[in-house]
Amino acid sequence: MASCVFLEDHELVLEAVRAGLVGHFGSLDVVYAGPSTSGAREAMRHAQVDFILMDLDLGDGQRAESNVALMVGSGAPVIIVSALVDGETVRRSLEAGAIGYVSKQGRFEELVQAVEAGMQGEQYMSPDIAKALVGSRSIRLSEQERTALTLYASGLKLSAVARRMAVSESTVNEYIKRVRGKYARAGTPVPTKVHLYRVAQSEGWLE
Repeated sequence: MASCVFLEDHELVLEAVRAGLVGHFGSLDVVYAGPSTSGAREAMRHAQVDFILMDLDLGDGQRAESNVALMVGSGAPVIIVSALVDGETVRRSLEAGAIGYVSKQGRFEELVQAVEAGMQGEQYMSPDIAKALVGSRSIRLSEQERTALTLYASGLKLSAVARRMAVSESTVNEYIKRVRGKYARAGTPVPTKVHLYRVAQSEGWLE
């Protein structure tokens, strides 16, 4: 049975998310639910926690990224569930150590994907969050880099992308390497093909 902490100051949100996750996982041990980071950390001293869901506006007067870093220090993956979707807020949260970020305006399936990815140690951002983050940093790709990214993210193998672009496979690999480097420097790491797909999708490059 999965176990979690949910830092949120609205009771209706707490209950709705709890019910939804129980419906998905079948059972869920909520070790702590409420707005207090100190209360959550105290509860975690006595229980194993698989993931932490966390709103950024807890009404405690603390900086959001400070609270994120505090909870990241507990050792469990932190997934932000927030109505704040501007790129700068997202970037600061990820820099503080959050592994996932889901908009409260998004679909519940996005939260499930974020939780499942987080428990595997993988980063997840809902598409609107990824788009906001990309928009907050100017990431310029060359035409060749964008083409390679789009074709590769669409599901083609490197060899197939190379044939489409009439270049060598090593050249395509170099384009993808450059793309990953640019996004990583902008605070949006894209280490896997799934991450590249999400970026290409959020940019509107995939049909």
